Amino acid sequence: MLTQAGPDQEQIHNLLLEQHDRIVQSGGPLKRVRSKAWERFVELGYPHKKVEEYNYVPLRKFYEETFSLSTHENLSKEEVLNHIYPECQGAFLVLVNGKFRPDLSSQEQLPEGIEAYTMSEAMARYGSFLNNRWQKSVKKEKDAFASLSLAMNEDGLFLYVPPKLECTQPIQILHIVHGSEDSLVMSHPYIHVAVGTQSSLKLCVESVSNGKRICSNHLTECSLDEASRMEYLNLSVDHNEKSWIYDALRVRCKRDAVFRSLTLTNGSATVRQDYSCVLEGENAEVNLEGLGYLKNKRHAHVNVFMEHAAPHTRSTQLFKNCLSDISRSSFEGKIYVHSEAQKTDAFQLSSNLILDQAMANCKPNLEIFADDVKCSHGATVGRLDADSLFYLKSRGLPEQLAKSLLVSGFLQELLERVSLESIKKRMMGEIQSFLHLSE
Repeated sequence: MLTQAGPDQEQIHNLLLEQHDRIVQSGGPLKRVRSKAWERFVELGYPHKKVEEYNYVPLRKFYEETFSLSTHENLSKEEVLNHIYPECQGAFLVLVNGKFRPDLSSQEQLPEGIEAYTMSEAMARYGSFLNNRWQKSVKKEKDAFASLSLAMNEDGLFLYVPPKLECTQPIQILHIVHGSEDSLVMSHPYIHVAVGTQSSLKLCVESVSNGKRICSNHLTECSLDEASRMEYLNLSVDHNEKSWIYDALRVRCKRDAVFRSLTLTNGSATVRQDYSCVLEGENAEVNLEGLGYLKNKRHAHVNVFMEHAAPHTRSTQLFKNCLSDISRSSFEGKIYVHSEAQKTDAFQLSSNLILDQAMANCKPNLEIFADDVKCSHGATVGRLDADSLFYLKSRGLPEQLAKSLLVSGFLQELLERVSLESIKKRMMGEIQSFLHLSE
């Protein structure tokens, strides 16, 4: 365990320490949780190669970067509208370099009752709820960058859906981060979503930049009350090839709650997605899916901790990657079943298609303390099936077209799960472009 920064982390540590001191000294209702989260970050220490969950992340390159802090840029609403999907017009929330900007957002089409606040405003209304959640989550947090995001958030977003409200209108959350050519600009967006009993919510989350280099350290916490439902679509596809994205998702599901997530990414210097989900109520369900299509030297890494803490709970994990050139991916997943979580049904699969000299690493894991469960895990890493390729070529298809069809078929299963037609159309176009570049 590291309790302080080593020589490799000295530059970033001094910068973060200076910023944290400034944020904490400014006071406000978030001072206490920021301090506690910073203490947890210091206790965990900077990730390194001996931390199993970061074994395949090129951390040395990250710590060798020159860092700078983000600023709160002046933007017009017209600039924001260029990134809003047709299905989400009138229902989008904007964060600029980690700070929630109600002036750039639009809540006209949000159902009556849904509330969106800065975290400071939320503390005045829901302070007891948030402090109760943080008291548990800060102590349990195992990922240093997730702790850092909470410690450094300057005024993130709190989204509340009241009980018995079915929100069929998809809501877009847009992270805008302004980067730099000379240094790695750091931001720490923080979002807390609370879905009330028997309510539903559809979220589409996307991070965009000005095409320059960024380090965006996201943390999203989702609390689902009894019999609630949430769909979470996460796009990480608009990043400079030299950017670093750390994206942590924390989910807690009570009795009969259902959470579904789909993440799409084409990687960057590193896109790392870290999931920690607790099924704490009977009959809760969590489904995590991810699709990556990587080229050149891009990296994408996934870490999952799925915790079954109650009986009759269900979870699925399906992550697919298609890798070309010398790109890299990894999957580290664990299903943890408590002794009281009888009748658990859990599934985990990482499937990877290698096109060139790329590399995929997979470590699926099970840790089970109950004796009446149905759990499975697996991983596949392989190239295009030679028999299928031969069959298509024997029917007169050119080799490159045959390869493209097979890759498209591999990716299609998860592309079909995209619920917003405009996003599905965009992703299919990007996949086609990827296939041509991979020829």
